[in-house]
Amino acid sequence: MLKGADNAHADRLQLLNAGIHNGTVITSWDGKSIEELKKEVDVYVEAFPSKDNEEFYLSVYAAGKGADSVKIGFIDDSGTEKSVTAKKLGVYYPRMKSTVKKLDNGVNISNLDMQSVDSDTVLLRIYQMAYDTKSYTGSDYTEMTEEVRQKVLEYRDKGYKRLIIDLRRNGGGSPFMVGAVVQLFAPEGEHLISYSTVINEKTATYERGADGKYAKDKKMSYMGENLWDQGDIILLVNYGTISAGDMMTSLMSEYPNVTIMGFTGSNSSCQAVTSYSMRSGGVTFSAVPNLGEDGEMIIDTRADRVRGVPIDHVIPLTGEAITAIFDKGEDYLLDYAANY
Repeated sequence: MLKGADNAHADRLQLLNAGIHNGTVITSWDGKSIEELKKEVDVYVEAFPSKDNEEFYLSVYAAGKGADSVKIGFIDDSGTEKSVTAKKLGVYYPRMKSTVKKLDNGVNISNLDMQSVDSDTVLLRIYQMAYDTKSYTGSDYTEMTEEVRQKVLEYRDKGYKRLIIDLRRNGGGSPFMVGAVVQLFAPEGEHLISYSTVINEKTATYERGADGKYAKDKKMSYMGENLWDQGDIILLVNYGTISAGDMMTSLMSEYPNVTIMGFTGSNSSCQAVTSYSMRSGGVTFSAVPNLGEDGEMIIDTRADRVRGVPIDHVIPLTGEAITAIFDKGEDYLLDYAANY
């Protein structure tokens, strides 16, 4: 009798022998359409403030629903609709996380490192808005800015025309670092990052004006240097591009030579947060509003869950993309951006 992993392997072979592989179109799940099935998903491991980001990942969550077995409807390679009853392959969570990781992970190089992609394209990887302990506890990123400036100028002087900034799974960090990076690429002149909010220390609340909006306090801004004015800049993002990563995406979306792309847009969640720990887990919530020129909170979605940060080009998740990512282990999004 087969045990454990052997059983799971045999069950996977059953699916493969039936004609189901990466890229196969699934038409039904236990007699329900995929759209019906997605409506039954009510628990998420990650947060999706933007409803269009949630829609992208719903199928990944829905694939874990079912009992000990499910009847799967699918289109085989000849175009014929078929069905197969498949056994449960064990706990779904690890496979779900593995799938999301393969879809979302950015280039695995050091933070703020640059490398050539092809003869015209260079990559700048930023996976967190932090440089070192000293700068992170303050606001002086002069040393980091100079380091990145020299790298950018080196590749610019070599004749590279396209810059890809990989912000995938950028977990955020310091807004001061955001300004210290984007100043290199912004058009010349002063640009607003955000305003802080006036705090009423007696009531421990944030002041509002007669119009009901938060009262603006200190202004955070930067001066643009326009170092990459000779070519295009592409920002690669996903729902894991959050907080200060969102802020960088939002700021650079206004530059004339920037295109934002990805399977999804960024997270659309930017306000400074605090957290409360409990015996099991915890809660993280917005604590300090970041305001725009109009006094409104920037970036964050509202009750309608419409994204607060634009995306210029949604890259379609095609059969070609699935094969490249899951069968060949390629960075499909990076290759797509380089050839866009």
